[in-house]
Amino acid sequence: MVTLLEHNGKQILIVDYSHARGDELITVFDEAKSLVLERDLYVYSLTIWNEKSYVSPNYLNHIKKELPLIDYRIKKQAIMGVSKVQKWILRAVNAWYGEKLKLVESKEEALRYFDED
Repeated sequence: MVTLLEHNGKQILIVDYSHARGDELITVFDEAKSLVLERDLYVYSLTIWNEKSYVSPNYLNHIKKELPLIDYRIKKQAIMGVSKVQKWILRAVNAWYGEKLKLVESKEEALRYFDED
């Protein structure tokens, strides 16, 4: 599920993968990408995971290919709800992505992080 909210004058894109698995992850990502591009947005992004969310190799390959199309439109990105295994994956993604992803424990912590700008 993808939602957009305004917080202190900032556009916050919430990408909720909390119940997505496999190729559903790609569908959610593509929905977020389309929203950003169609509305010509520059956003702060909060990505939500949980123990039911499983990152697939297809998803990782998809974001490697598609993320550069919107990466410059993401001012800051926070991620919450990751499992221990997902933290390992996050470290790998951060190495590839340039340490742009901040791990947070709550939506409120993410909003405080975004307010630092």
